[in-house]
Amino acid sequence: MVKKVMSESDNLFSFENIIGLLLAILIIFDLKVEEPICRLINTNMGLVSSIVVVLLLAVFVHPIVAILFVIYLYQCSNKTGSYSQESTNNTLQQLNPPNTLQVEEEVIYNVAPIKNQNKDSNLAVTPYSVNVGSAL
Repeated sequence: MVKKVMSESDNLFSFENIIGLLLAILIIFDLKVEEPICRLINTNMGLVSSIVVVLLLAVFVHPIVAILFVIYLYQCSNKTGSYSQESTNNTLQQLNPPNTLQVEEEVIYNVAPIKNQNKDSNLAVTPYSVNVGSAL
């Protein structure tokens, strides 16, 4: 009976439990420490090696650990995608600075009619009326 209790405590700190716990901590707490690792995983060779590692984990360690590793890979791909999108946006903003005025807008501002054209002019307008009865 004592031997059975010792074997259960040994299983508590087994290799698969430790790897599963580390992956669970990385997934739950969303640690930023692994950014270089995520960039390495998102290369072609990294994706191929990740698939091989998932298969090895599923066969030799435990399927739940393999599932945790797949979730971790998914989170890494999302993080790296957002980092690369931010750098792409920054590059595009540097290459395409905002234009202040287009050519058409400049022409319109330069040739536009004067506002309030008839205001404060010294012209006197007198109405002209025709007497219809006196003309006959």
